[in-house]
Amino acid sequence: MQLKHPFGQRSLSRGTSLLEALVALLVLALGVLGLTRIHVSSMLESRHTTTRSIAVSMATDMMERMRANPAPAAVNRYAAYTTVFGKLDAPNTLCNTSKCQSADLAAFDLWVWKTLLQAELPEGDGAVFASPDDPTQFAVLIAWDVSLGSPSGLAQSVKDQQLHTDATAVWRAPGTQGTGIGTAACPEKRTCHLVFIRP
Repeated sequence: MQLKHPFGQRSLSRGTSLLEALVALLVLALGVLGLTRIHVSSMLESRHTTTRSIAVSMATDMMERMRANPAPAAVNRYAAYTTVFGKLDAPNTLCNTSKCQSADLAAFDLWVWKTLLQAELPEGDGAVFASPDDPTQFAVLIAWDVSLGSPSGLAQSVKDQQLHTDATAVWRAPGTQGTGIGTAACPEKRTCHLVFIRP
């Protein structure tokens, strides 16, 4: 007759239960990590959508400023509104406190507009340039920093970095990068939104 240890089965079941609990905890942790990644991705996408919406609004704001300027009716009446990327110094005449001529109003509008871009968008900046083919058409190119969505932060492979670069670049209709207007281009490591306007 063989004697069985009275606690043998119980200790074996305790080990199995502990292993099952650890596996369940691992599955739960993986699920929470997956949900966290989805949440972070949706937050980044929401941020990107919000900044793009602000860029569209700021392009419309520039068009309205150009239309509101009572410049003499001439072919190049909006030429004073062209600007490149970079900070503008405050104009000599502040049109919100004193009477302005058309050129002074254009300088004031550009200064206010660029100041608003810096306040509304992360590292926001903008350029306005005339079309070489149509003097009544202008392009507004608005740029902002996308450091939270940069390739170094999210994408690790060269292929992923190229996909990010292609997705954030400004594209012309023929399928090549660029604005189609001279040397105007999106600054490095920025997302840009290009809008053509006809004030």
